[in-house]
Amino acid sequence: MLLNLSVAGWYQDGCTWARDWALPTLPTQQVGSCQVFDIGAGALQTRMGLNLGDTTPRRCPSFATCEPGKSCCIGRFAVGAYNSCAVKSDGTLWCFGSNVDGQLGRGTIDGGSASALPVLEQKGSEVVPLNGVIQALLGRSHGCARRNDGSLWCWGKNDLGQLGDGTTLTRTYPVPVTALTGGAAVEQAAAGGSFVCVRRTDGTLWCWGSNATGELGDGTTISRSSPVRVTALGTETVDLAAGSTYACARQADGRLWCWGDNGFGQLGDGTTLPRAAPAPVTALGTAVAQVSLGGGQSCARLGDGSVWCWGKNTYGQVGDGTTIDRYHPTPVTGLGTTAVELAVGGGHGCARHDDGSVSCWGFALQGQVGDGTTVLSRPLPVAVAGLGTTAAELGSGGTHSCARRTDGTLSCWGENLHGQLGDGTAGGSPIPTRALSLGCQCGDGVCSRSEIASRLRRRLLAGELRRWPL
Repeated sequence: MLLNLSVAGWYQDGCTWARDWALPTLPTQQVGSCQVFDIGAGALQTRMGLNLGDTTPRRCPSFATCEPGKSCCIGRFAVGAYNSCAVKSDGTLWCFGSNVDGQLGRGTIDGGSASALPVLEQKGSEVVPLNGVIQALLGRSHGCARRNDGSLWCWGKNDLGQLGDGTTLTRTYPVPVTALTGGAAVEQAAAGGSFVCVRRTDGTLWCWGSNATGELGDGTTISRSSPVRVTALGTETVDLAAGSTYACARQADGRLWCWGDNGFGQLGDGTTLPRAAPAPVTALGTAVAQVSLGGGQSCARLGDGSVWCWGKNTYGQVGDGTTIDRYHPTPVTGLGTTAVELAVGGGHGCARHDDGSVSCWGFALQGQVGDGTTVLSRPLPVAVAGLGTTAAELGSGGTHSCARRTDGTLSCWGENLHGQLGDGTAGGSPIPTRALSLGCQCGDGVCSRSEIASRLRRRLLAGELRRWPL
């Protein structure tokens, strides 16, 4: 199959693949103050918008492998204990919710905001929006941003060294984790309650912050204000996740290793003993595709699309229909093999299915399972109301969850006492409500490379896209 690709003119400047391939330039049209191009939908259409699958003019690239952090759509977001953040398509980071420890990253400590505000950076005497962000991560009272130069910047509470800057001083503006500069870039990062772990491009894993239960994985219980390497995992880590006081990493061979607090069996090794160094979750073998951690429960998505959880189960957060803590992985009942993404929160879990729908289970008193009720718990998965099949990415925090939708909007549900749903109020919602102040400039669509590819495959299989012979 040969796709006839074209791009809008500005991508010749912002995306290396557009320049290198000398792709033809599309004519643009003026819509208000913005230049856009119409992706069209004619029977012989040769200009395909692979991002959202509709005919709306959008300032989003017509090919999926644009260099992250440049002119392309990103749309990543993060959900923490009491706040949420989203990366806009221009690489700026916008946060909402609690700010009692400066976790909104705006140079202040106050009650916070119920609508999104940009994270700010100090540059000499100037204060400007933090830019070049390609991933956000949130802990209990701190946040971090991975930037397109491979660096990591953190802000907020720092009493246990969770900002990684070598101090325990609270920072209301982002500061770099300087010990990570130089050498291999940061490729992935995850925030726990009061600690952070990162995976670098050389496959090594580094952690810092609280270490009371061994959550840094360095074989000790000494908290660290600068990164220390998890040496036991070598250079084969390909994915990682952090929970309240524990962490897990997936290796290149598909095996899962976990360490830290284990009071509810959340490490999956059949015991309740804490581990200061990684221990294998042997029951899952080499089939793990993704791991997500919460407030005492852990979940893994396997290569066949099934979901298995273990650990704390007081409110049914393991999803097996019981409230019995599980020390070994247990299949989540009723999800089948259609899960493509997991997001585990404080006492609940959610799964996105391959059709774009979402199911949640566990603690539900604040509406965090999104089914329109505030019952105490849902020990079996229930469908999130109002999302239909529009979810493109999931995130879960302490008592709320969010979904980025295929139209580029962010919808959140659950507790909202600190404004963490971003809808401009402090009232909780048991169904998804749209986060405000996150509209992309000039009508941009917000999409990810994985969702573009998935949508393209589905449309090709459905015969909706024209094929050109080689």
